[in-house]
Amino acid sequence: MIRQHRRWMVFLLAAIGGWLFERAGPGLAWHWLFGLAFGGVLVRSGVCFVAAVRDPVLTGGTTYTRAILAALALSTVGFTVVTLITGQTGTVRPFGWGTVIGGLIFGIGMVLAGGCVSGTIMRMGDGFAMQWVGFSGIFSGLMLGTRLSGSPWLNRSLGAGKVFLPSVLGWPASLALQFVLLLGLWFLAVWQETRRFGLRRATDGQDGLAEDNGEDCAWPVLNRLDDWLRRPLGGALLLAGLNIGYFAVTGRPWGIITEMSYWASEAWRWLGHLPGGSAYLGDQAWQLQGPGLLTRPGTIFNIGILIGAFAISYASAQWRWRPMRHHRQIAAAWVGGLLVGLGSRLAVGCNIGNLFSGLPSLSLHSWLFLPSLVVGGVLGVRIASRLLFRPVLRLSSERAKR
Repeated sequence: MIRQHRRWMVFLLAAIGGWLFERAGPGLAWHWLFGLAFGGVLVRSGVCFVAAVRDPVLTGGTTYTRAILAALALSTVGFTVVTLITGQTGTVRPFGWGTVIGGLIFGIGMVLAGGCVSGTIMRMGDGFAMQWVGFSGIFSGLMLGTRLSGSPWLNRSLGAGKVFLPSVLGWPASLALQFVLLLGLWFLAVWQETRRFGLRRATDGQDGLAEDNGEDCAWPVLNRLDDWLRRPLGGALLLAGLNIGYFAVTGRPWGIITEMSYWASEAWRWLGHLPGGSAYLGDQAWQLQGPGLLTRPGTIFNIGILIGAFAISYASAQWRWRPMRHHRQIAAAWVGGLLVGLGSRLAVGCNIGNLFSGLPSLSLHSWLFLPSLVVGGVLGVRIASRLLFRPVLRLSSERAKR
């Protein structure tokens, strides 16, 4: 639980930041507050999108996999309601072979780097040195991918355009197909864990409790809420709820990598090279002479995730600096981050925009991205097991014997 004498720090941070950003521009406070909330939930719950892909292969556990699937089902319901009421569609993006290749590269990279983009930013706030190295790799990959964004071959890779499933199949058929596929994946995850650990482990949902070094609150209901939040399912469902709320309030679902691509493009502009001509970025892409990066909603939101993760980690007495223990972790973090950044540009988004927001938006591109991400994650596990996990475990074992 959050320590009581540090609780007011979180409230003051949210209030002061919200006031300052609202003065900077109308509606910016919402992006700040939602960013803080996403970062806090991510660090408090320990929900990990990489583990959802990695653990079924590496250990046979599917706790995070089933939690993410449940969150996708809840998000689908919420996004559908928002779209039907407001007429706004969520994250619907073009697709093509670039979606598949990019998802494959992204999947490999996120396992090597030890985190997707959201997980990397969250763990940076939580004190993980490896994720700071990984972030530099992600930004390098984004600069490379942004530089390629104007190339004709990349634009042709997304030539199939956008497909919003309800506009093709209708709402009833689209929703029925969505829930049948999600339910099938959930049963597949249960079957996988049952094979390894038995039915009781696969259905009780009691594993995966996140770290807690805090103290109980005087209000029992908050203690129960915090215990529920620190379980993967509780954290994932709360992330889904936040995503629905963010979409309803701001008109845009949760996304991270697009704004970071703006940062990469701005870096190219500072170097005298302005990317252009991308089918994804379009003409609006780099009109950065208008509002500066620090007053862009996406930038404020991403900074909010970092600050929110740090604030909740510190207030919960779990923050500490976590150095890397092996030189191979440095190489793996940077190379993995590079692949994450490059893959996200080829696939026109990361696992958040293309999966956690794109799939509830009933966009066809998400169902192409998902299997390629899983295949890439499996390949990443094989590579990391040989080059990273075993050497690091061997070194740890040798140090323990000394």
